[in-house]
Amino acid sequence: MEIYSMQFSHKYNIWYEETHVPLCLKFKGLRSVFRYKIYDNQSAYPQYLMVYRFTSKDAFLEFDKPSPELAEAHRELDETWKDGGWDLEWRVQYEEIRYWKNVL
Repeated sequence: MEIYSMQFSHKYNIWYEETHVPLCLKFKGLRSVFRYKIYDNQSAYPQYLMVYRFTSKDAFLEFDKPSPELAEAHRELDETWKDGGWDLEWRVQYEEIRYWKNVL
């Protein structure tokens, strides 16, 4: 999970959805990426939350080494945002322990 503190401009949103996520999804062990926006615009909290789901813990560890795909995404990120406007506030990893599905 990654939470970013920055002004999410139109440019950033397009870049994230059309460039960054596709670069990361080239990694075979990355199952999906979820992006959430806070319901109400409370300035005390980060406005966006991104969740990357991997096929396994080993896949995540391989991706995070970094993998060639993540290294490419980092290089592209550094080049695109070299003049600022992007700040990783915090990053944390969770291991899935259980999943519930509505069967109704």
